[in-house]
Amino acid sequence: MKVLYFDCIGGISGDMTVAALLDAEDHEKDLLKVLRSLPLSPWDWQRRDLQKGEFRTNHIDFLIEENQPHRHLSDIETIITAGDLPQKVKKKIMEVFHLLGEAESKAHGIPVDQVHFHEVGADDTILDITAATWLLSVMDIGEIYASPLPLGHGLMEGCHGIMPHPAPALNELLKGVEIFG
Repeated sequence: MKVLYFDCIGGISGDMTVAALLDAEDHEKDLLKVLRSLPLSPWDWQRRDLQKGEFRTNHIDFLIEENQPHRHLSDIETIITAGDLPQKVKKKIMEVFHLLGEAESKAHGIPVDQVHFHEVGADDTILDITAATWLLSVMDIGEIYASPLPLGHGLMEGCHGIMPHPAPALNELLKGVEIFG
């Protein structure tokens, strides 16, 4: 069994996760085939090496249209179900979105099926979560660990306007997770 450890000294994002996984084992060709099977708006992919100080890092960008649809959990499930993915990967992807939906549900005080995903329902988030989940599966990662996560503070702007950082849904997801900052 393979074990994966993320050292999140500056945080972590979906594109950072995908880049790190591809840096560990290059499955780009097969990954792009899988991602292209999802019924999403046209998108492009940019993968490049970046120099950060004295170190090289892999960087991924999904280049997406500006206007992204806001989706419900059922919309995301339709997209994932239509993709050319193993059933166990589809199930794991939907588990991730259900966790996000439950956190949003608690933050907004509405049932999960009424949650209207904004940034989380955008194509780049669907691509990030699908890519990371598929890569973890093909790499046969059995356990994942991460360092404590650094958190920002203050205010930020999102689809709901100015809100606290971290956002209420993120606070829900971080319950029981070691953080600092």
